[in-house]
Amino acid sequence: MTRNYLIIGIILIVGVLAYSLISRQSNLASLINPNSQNISPTEQVNTKEFTITSANFSFTPNQIIVNQNDRVKITLKNTESAHDFRLDEFNAAIPVVQGGQEASVTFIADKKGTFEYYCSVDGHREMGMVGKFIVN
Repeated sequence: MTRNYLIIGIILIVGVLAYSLISRQSNLASLINPNSQNISPTEQVNTKEFTITSANFSFTPNQIIVNQNDRVKITLKNTESAHDFRLDEFNAAIPVVQGGQEASVTFIADKKGTFEYYCSVDGHREMGMVGKFIVN
């Protein structure tokens, strides 16, 4: 009888430890990537993807329209010089990309309005390297 209680006790302890480990891994994932969204496996998320081509002092397209709460992936394809991408209101940024290279950023468009994206390399924004990001 004592042996049965011992086995049950061991099973309970192993169960509690396993639950604790799984919980900590979930919390660790959110610490590593705080911008990640917790999405249940049954929830489908469509990502609206856009490729922006950057050349000296211009973005093409220079206007992007999405709906509120859309997941957005923007790929910056740089054809000349060195450019980056900034959309401050959504903390979306692509670091400087050299000519002939590309990089991407993904974020949730969780605010309605018209916002400006731009190249933050010295003087490029002032020379017109901007675009409109519109969230309906």
